[in-house]
Amino acid sequence: MKKPFCLKKRVPQGIWYYRLSTEHTYHSTGEKSKAKAEAYAIKILNGEPVTTTVITLDAFCKDFFVWGKCEWIKRTQERGMSFSAPTAKMRREHLTKHVLPVLGNKPLNTIKTSDIDSLFAGIGLSNQTKNHILSTLSIVFKEAYRKELILRVPTVAFERFANNPKKRDILTKEELAKLFPNDVNRLVHIWGSKHYALLFGLLYSTGARQGEILALTWADLAKAKDSTILISKALKHDGTIGTTKTNKSVFVPFLEPYSGLARTLKDEMKPKSDDELVFANPLTEKPFERGLLMDTFRRVLKAKDIDIAGRNIVIHSFRHAFNTAVNQELGGDVVRLMTGHTSARMTERYDHPDIEKERQKVSSHIAELTSILSNEPKADKASA
Repeated sequence: MKKPFCLKKRVPQGIWYYRLSTEHTYHSTGEKSKAKAEAYAIKILNGEPVTTTVITLDAFCKDFFVWGKCEWIKRTQERGMSFSAPTAKMRREHLTKHVLPVLGNKPLNTIKTSDIDSLFAGIGLSNQTKNHILSTLSIVFKEAYRKELILRVPTVAFERFANNPKKRDILTKEELAKLFPNDVNRLVHIWGSKHYALLFGLLYSTGARQGEILALTWADLAKAKDSTILISKALKHDGTIGTTKTNKSVFVPFLEPYSGLARTLKDEMKPKSDDELVFANPLTEKPFERGLLMDTFRRVLKAKDIDIAGRNIVIHSFRHAFNTAVNQELGGDVVRLMTGHTSARMTERYDHPDIEKERQKVSSHIAELTSILSNEPKADKASA
């Protein structure tokens, strides 16, 4: 006679799973003892209530990606694989900001691929960011599978998003004028401190990347010559200083009022060494946190009544704005000289042309275009 159920032990955790003769899939008993597992299966077979511990995704993720507490990070590092604190913070924010508010209350072993479909349907971010969140989820579910808390990893059947990052928007000339007046006192008042005024002023007036500005030392500014400073390194997301994104060194403008503001700030800060970072917290001596800078950026935009609803405006938008303005006035070769772009195609990607100026460029050629595109028969020069 066919047995009413069968048991199977899974390693390495040693948990017993049962499957009724009428089913095709196994279910966890949560027991490591075969006798207790059999008793559990018999209760299920007889329709008796069983006591199981329900683990929600929220509970399972309590310490996940928390630096110094996460078991997965410790095991990853013990195996010689790199995983930094900034990366842990980023992945933890994926969970707290996007995943747990939607799926946190669900029992871990009930989450299906369709639930992940619903999660991403409500996330209005670029596909690149969605893929980062998907990677975070995959790590979590693989760890739950490793601990035999789930029978399958629901992210396995979830396809990644196409790599089409959202196009950056730029601030208008009028908006930039609100943020960066030529008067130093007004500039400092807008940004809340000389430090922030100088940092954001350099981002605006140099076209440099955020990491490149954060890597500047007082020595870099002291070596300024002919209103230029050399950009040769960048602060990475893991807190280390390395090469620029393109491995190129470039000279960028060092204009007033920012050069004068830098001298004033140095007199006030009195750095012990010119090798110190310009944009570091005086108490911790650590570089300014990017998240804090983004919060400051948004706060100032709101204070100046600059509406960015529906616009992809971020700190990197300053680089796009610089690229656009210089490209229009001086051309792509000059842009690449200062931004380190390696191709005209990259310069074009950063260019946000003024639509009226583009219209004027076309309208100046209307007569020629009319002649070229006309379907009227051409007059014979000999008979004219």
